Amino acid sequence: MSEPTRFGRLERAFHALRHLNDQERVEKLSALEHEEPDLISELRRLLDVEDGTAFVDSQGW
Repeated sequence: MSEPTRFGRLERAFHALRHLNDQERVEKLSALEHEEPDLISELRRLLDVEDGTAFVDSQGW
């Protein structure tokens, strides 16, 4: 079986974290930082969008 793609790993992590409370998220993100360091910034941004706390600049990003 092949390795999951970057998107697949990001999607799996996002769905695992999206329903956790803030404290649980912090703990899981800390653990993921060691396992998936390349996904952490994207994952945090997606979670912020999900929570409605993401910053949107004048370009809509």
